[in-house]
Amino acid sequence: TYLIEALSTERNDAEMSSVPYLSRYFYKDGVEVIGDQKTLSLKATKDGASFGLATPVYADFFISLTVPKAMNSFSQIKITVQDSKSINEKLVMYITKGDDETKDKSAIVVAGKNKEMAGSFYELSSTPFVLEYKNDTFLLRDYYENQIDLIKEVDGVAWKGFTSNLVYVKFEFIGVNGDAVINLNKINNQSFNGNIKASDKMAPVIITEEIVSSGYGGDVVIKPAYAYDVLSYVKEFTLTIKSPSKSVILDKVDPSQEYSFKATEFGQYNVEYYAVDGNGNENVSATKVINVIDNIPPTIMLTKEFKEEYSTGDKIEVNNVTIEDNHCQEITLYVWLVHSNGLMEKITEETVKIETAGRYQIVYVAYDDYGTTAIKSVDIIVK
Repeated sequence: TYLIEALSTERNDAEMSSVPYLSRYFYKDGVEVIGDQKTLSLKATKDGASFGLATPVYADFFISLTVPKAMNSFSQIKITVQDSKSINEKLVMYITKGDDETKDKSAIVVAGKNKEMAGSFYELSSTPFVLEYKNDTFLLRDYYENQIDLIKEVDGVAWKGFTSNLVYVKFEFIGVNGDAVINLNKINNQSFNGNIKASDKMAPVIITEEIVSSGYGGDVVIKPAYAYDVLSYVKEFTLTIKSPSKSVILDKVDPSQEYSFKATEFGQYNVEYYAVDGNGNENVSATKVINVIDNIPPTIMLTKEFKEEYSTGDKIEVNNVTIEDNHCQEITLYVWLVHSNGLMEKITEETVKIETAGRYQIVYVAYDDYGTTAIKSVDIIVK
């Protein structure tokens, strides 16, 4: 369970005036915010001090932090990442200080296994501790995108990832024996560097999956989507789908569910997601487009058959066709006369007169608005 005590909506401005704005969204136990308000620096006031975000974040997590050398009097950083709905789905990681002050790498224990990652408690370089995790591959990487671990099991049980796709993140100071500080740089898309007295200006992040479409007349499947906000909460999250004719198929429904509909029109369907957090920051840019294209070519039918042979100088009718299409009312049609040597001659009249004996082809080319093309050719002999 998590102690959610830091959301400051119930405290008045006078009580919170001395607290950096971006630090108000953390719950804290034995931790105080220190520094120049440019960096979110959290200092332990006791061994086992902890802090964490009061709201869950997306399970593809990205965590970046540093430890100042002058305030590294603790032995480990314990980071717990727990599914927002299942307490049994969690990763526990321990970044260990170590005794070698010349090594710009640190030991890390991930799900009970000893690994190594970039970063140091001794500020040997500007390299931060970074933990970047992908919930579909179970891959954990460091600052240089080196693999820390490919997580296969946790506590002897096969790891299946975070099923809710949202996680809580908690940090703990282990082995505190003096000044102990963690500088929190970033969690997912939220940076904590800069003016941490500034208000929350970051809109929620919307995570969607690929849309499955089987074309005209088939089903379009919209997979569940997720929205999260690092600092605030997601106040509203909706999904609206509009057809090519602008009719509304789904209007402001819950995107966390799966939906399907029939693609009964050709053209562009708009799948529009909208999210707003508790501070009024809106994400209105997450629109996906489904183009349902007509891939069925027109049908060319002869209304009158050609003769097998013609004489030189005969007028040969070429307007003896009808065109049908499953969608378009207006079809573009070209008619060509192809000579035996491959020379192509465009026919612009309803008849064509051939003055030289030989074998020829009358070729009809029809295409619809989507460029789907049909070709029909007829062989003739001129004597």
